[in-house]
Amino acid sequence: MRGGSGMSRFEEILLHITVVVVALFAHKRLTYEFSVPKYAILSLMISILFFYLIFKWLRKKEIKIYFNMAHVGWFLFSLSAFLSTINVYRDNPSYFRYSIDIALFILLNFFVSVYISNTFRTKASITRFLLTILGTGTFVAFDAILNFYKGYDIFLGRVGAPFSRAAIKATVGNPIFVADYMGMLLPIAVYFILSYDFGWKERSYMKIVLIKTFSMISFLLMLITVIIAQTRSEYMSVFLSFVLFFVFYQVYRRKNKLVDEAEESLKKKYPDYAKKLSRLKVLFSSILIIFTALFIVLYNTPNPLTGGGKMSIARRVQAFTSVSSWDERMLSWLSSVYQWRDHKILGTGIGTYQVLTISYMGDIIKDHPRFIYGWNNFKRTHNDYLQVLGETGILGFLSIIFLLSSLVYYLFRVMKDIKDRDDALLFLSLAFGFSVFAMQSFFSFPGHLLPNGFAALFLASSAVGRYFAEGKPFSREVKIKGKLLVVLWLVLMSLTLTSTYLRWNYFVSEVYFKTGNSSYTLINKIRNELNKLSSYERNFRKSLEDLQKMEGQYSFLKPENFKRIVTEEFKKKGLTISDEEVEALRLKEIETQRSKIMANLEKVENVRKELSDRMFEEYKKALNCFLKCLNLNHTYGKSYFYLASLSLQPYRIEEIVSDLMNSKGKEFKNKLEKLLKQEYDAFQKMIDERYKIKDFLFLSKLPEDVLKEKLKIADLVTTQALLDSVGLYRTSLLYFNERNTYKALATRYNDLHKVSKILYTRLPDEFIEEKDLLKENILKYFDEFVKYAKQTIHNLPGAWNRFRDWKNPNVRVAVKGQDIYRYFAQKAFDVQPLTVLENYRFIKWLAENEVWACEMMDRVGVWGVPDMVMDFLHAASFSFYKAGMRQEALRIYEEILNIYRNTERRILKERSEWLDKASKSFEYALERVSEDLKSVLRERGLSSETLNIYISKFKSLFSDMVKEFASYNWLELVAKEMRALINEKRSIRYDPWRNILENKLKAYQEVLKGLDEEAKGEVLNLLRKELSQDTVLNIFERYLRFDAHYKLVLNDFDYMRSTVVKIYEKASGEDWPYILRDWEKDLILDKPAKTKEEVLKDLERLKELILSEKTELE
Repeated sequence: MRGGSGMSRFEEILLHITVVVVALFAHKRLTYEFSVPKYAILSLMISILFFYLIFKWLRKKEIKIYFNMAHVGWFLFSLSAFLSTINVYRDNPSYFRYSIDIALFILLNFFVSVYISNTFRTKASITRFLLTILGTGTFVAFDAILNFYKGYDIFLGRVGAPFSRAAIKATVGNPIFVADYMGMLLPIAVYFILSYDFGWKERSYMKIVLIKTFSMISFLLMLITVIIAQTRSEYMSVFLSFVLFFVFYQVYRRKNKLVDEAEESLKKKYPDYAKKLSRLKVLFSSILIIFTALFIVLYNTPNPLTGGGKMSIARRVQAFTSVSSWDERMLSWLSSVYQWRDHKILGTGIGTYQVLTISYMGDIIKDHPRFIYGWNNFKRTHNDYLQVLGETGILGFLSIIFLLSSLVYYLFRVMKDIKDRDDALLFLSLAFGFSVFAMQSFFSFPGHLLPNGFAALFLASSAVGRYFAEGKPFSREVKIKGKLLVVLWLVLMSLTLTSTYLRWNYFVSEVYFKTGNSSYTLINKIRNELNKLSSYERNFRKSLEDLQKMEGQYSFLKPENFKRIVTEEFKKKGLTISDEEVEALRLKEIETQRSKIMANLEKVENVRKELSDRMFEEYKKALNCFLKCLNLNHTYGKSYFYLASLSLQPYRIEEIVSDLMNSKGKEFKNKLEKLLKQEYDAFQKMIDERYKIKDFLFLSKLPEDVLKEKLKIADLVTTQALLDSVGLYRTSLLYFNERNTYKALATRYNDLHKVSKILYTRLPDEFIEEKDLLKENILKYFDEFVKYAKQTIHNLPGAWNRFRDWKNPNVRVAVKGQDIYRYFAQKAFDVQPLTVLENYRFIKWLAENEVWACEMMDRVGVWGVPDMVMDFLHAASFSFYKAGMRQEALRIYEEILNIYRNTERRILKERSEWLDKASKSFEYALERVSEDLKSVLRERGLSSETLNIYISKFKSLFSDMVKEFASYNWLELVAKEMRALINEKRSIRYDPWRNILENKLKAYQEVLKGLDEEAKGEVLNLLRKELSQDTVLNIFERYLRFDAHYKLVLNDFDYMRSTVVKIYEKASGEDWPYILRDWEKDLILDKPAKTKEEVLKDLERLKELILSEKTELE
């Protein structure tokens, strides 16, 4: 097993520096993912190492390389990664660069693995490197503990709240992978604690004590880190690895009669020294066992270490069997399986999961609805083995299985031949350090991150390297010389240069993206501040108007009021004042108040200018950074996503409009043509050629005066900017898949539909051909809007337990856009009449899918009330009726009942349950507010008796709020909201809870008469804030509203049917042919009636249907 040193001093120093820098480098301002710069650094270090090796080999005529079947397995995986890029090149050639980057880095890792196996051929070199890795682990553990207990990081500063698991970042970036890195190094720490022989020549007792002390501290810090990271899969991985460590050691200790050669030699030469070391080992082993048991106990009980019970190992372990946790994982795992089904042999391509998974998850949810609440925007499978299956197909999967099988084979084969106890401990620490990584890879993706991946590579490569596995079955040593050696040099040079370039390129592009994204975020913050300033300005201008009219707060400045106030003040002081002096004072006060308001308006204007200038600078900075990012690396899809949004910024539109308006004749036409061809500016040049759409190029042929005066250049540019945004969003989907991209595309096409209509109405009638082309665009854009809206909902039909903007519990927030079904229904309602059949069918599709999603969410224990699209179906019936299509109007009501009938039954069953929940939630709120109210009143110096009176009256007055809320006249309220939608096209939701609360506060204000105004204001503000509608009450309101709306539909259905019957009863024989013309073709349910008898019979059937439904609901 032992041989001469396989590496130079330079190589060893370089590798030690590499592992330290890769493990500890972290900078919060550079990139979002901590591993991105680490990969760049690692690739650079490997390049330096390999170029050194190439120059070293130039002096030799041949080199000897050892490898075994584990290396073959790694090479086969590298080969399968390369082969998988064939499908990337075929299906999405634009993404090929990203995939080949990963494939090259995997191949580079193969060569690093072979290098480690060949050069770490002595025990001393292995243990020295392990000690360096252990040192990085100790630092990471200390930093992670600091993160958890203080919310602070050595490099990153403030990272979160104390006792928050999410705050654990250290230099790795995520609590799961921090814990995994610690878990991998725990067996290494155990080896140094138990070992006699590190393979070093020096055996200084003090040195050994220091190493064992350091290893013990490392072990305890890393164990604490694993515990506080609260990663269930890591608990299991570490536990199983140590169990296997112990079992293997005990089995082979007896079977091989393991003897520690170094210990035996020491006993013969220095028996006293050997005894000291033996006692030292027993001492440290005892400390190890005692403290491990102590920490496990301590972190399962409420104490300062657990934040008084905020965390518990037992609770986290019990949550391992949580259905929701497994469903979320299963959804991401199945996504890889569905991905694999498309390309079973070679896979869809290495690195493609992140761009394909969203669409696959939509398919999975349709096939397996129980996963509807587990949706997440996964970028990785959370199971590296399944991700390999999906991305590299059966070839990649089998190569990984072969690699793991080879490692297991060498585990048994090496242990079979080991005779030295210390070597057995070292080998098992390497093997089961790696097993922590391998097991964690079943639940997550530690191989994607550094330092985890590099540490695992070293552990596995050294375990099957020359020191342990040379001479074992299926291992070979080959001599490489002559032309083959030159080929190897060329391969390594090309590989290292290419991979290093791509890794650094990706790193720098992400730096640019992060900088640009920070500016983009700041733009939105500044825009919010500017909106606030506009609100302040309106208030100040209203004050100025009130001052001029002497109304509101300035009514005291009216001559008679001011005279009375001033005269009374002077009388109190025993003074008199003339009318002329009063008027002079009044005019002075008016001027003072005016000056204050004008000064405030000037401040607002100055701040607005300052913010506007800053906003423009941030816009330019964001644009510049995103463009630089993409010029460096065109596969960085997130930059396209944000460019798509920036393309509609007013700055860009104003700049283009100005350029076109200042151009004339041929220059104007050339610029306009370039704009409409999407060749005008940097935004358009970033659009993939496949998505460059020249839908409005035909307009460039129109006369200049028509374009500038009729169509309006500003509107034409805005239209093109929308089209540019579409192109950029579609381009982004080649490299980056995000749920909001599809929503944004649907929105853009909806806007294009609207602006195309405007252009159509403005274009003079003599331009027939151009108007026809605009009409085609109008139809096409509506179809595209529907297509992407459906795709958005297919991809993510539910999961509002995680994404509240998909269906917000607060109905008033939901109607403003935070309900995906309502959002699209409103968009459709805004651009097309409900009597347009395609529009009605789309809204019906939304209703049916909302019902399906809500029913599925309800089955898995998440609230689901499909009340956001019913309004539009209800309104559609009125629209058809007004259009004289009475049969369709009635059929729509029938469809509404068919769609919502089962949900209404469920809502009625669950309503009492939600009433109980709402009552309990409000009771808890009342108790909490009572305590807060006591504190406020106690500070005012009230006696206990008075305080108790206030609290008692508070509880008696407010305690029935939920009951009053539940008995509110919801039917009337919903009818009022429907009238606003039908007659005024206004989507509105009134707030009964707020009305009830304000009435209660008015009543309680009378109770508070004994307090001063300031105290009353403080109490009322407290109650207004703390007793506002919470999530449970919001959901309960949805139940109440749905039931009321369903009953309103029944009432309106009944009324409309009765009205139609009365009309038909009065109809003469001459009227009936016209009536039958309406009934002969049913556009909704395809139930035509061709005779008078059939029509009347159908109306009677509807009467029975309504009666039956009402009876059942009673």
